[in-house]
Amino acid sequence: MIDGRLFTRNFLLEGIRETESWSRLDSVLMEGFRLQATDVVSALSLRKNPNEAQTEDDLVYPLLSAVGWTSRDVQPNASVKARLDVPDALLYPDIAAKTLAGGLNDWERFQHGSCIVEAKRWGRPLDREEKGRKGEDGTPSSQILRYLRRVEERTRGKLR
Repeated sequence: MIDGRLFTRNFLLEGIRETESWSRLDSVLMEGFRLQATDVVSALSLRKNPNEAQTEDDLVYPLLSAVGWTSRDVQPNASVKARLDVPDALLYPDIAAKTLAGGLNDWERFQHGSCIVEAKRWGRPLDREEKGRKGEDGTPSSQILRYLRRVEERTRGKLR
C-alpha cells in the first residue's frame, strides 16, 4: 500500500523502477527469478479453469517462496469474534516472528507479521464484482482494503 491505497498500474509498470529498492536488485538473481516465475505461470496456464486454492498453491506460494517469504500462517482470522476478516495468509519476516506469534490468538498474530496475502482465481477481475459465479460476491479490491484496515487496527499501523 502507498498512503492507504493499493498500487496503481502505472506504479507497478513504471514507477517501481525509480525506487531505491529496485535499484539495489541483483540482475543475476532477478533473471533466475524471472525464469522460475515463467515456469510457474506457464504451468498454471495449462490448467483448465484453476480455482482460487489451485492458484494459491501453484502460483502464489511458489512465487512468494522464490523471493524468500517462507514463514506464513494460512487463513489467519483478523476478527476477534467471528470469521469476518480472513486473508489467505499472513507472512512473517522470519521463523522467529512466526514462532513468537504462534502462542497468540489469531487476531493478535498480525502484530508480528509483515504482509498479508489475498489471492483470487487466475483471471478473476480484481476491480469489479463478477455476477453469476458462486462464492465470488463482492469486489476483491474492496475485500483486501477491508482486510488492510482490520490489520491496521490490530497492529496500530505498525507491521514489522
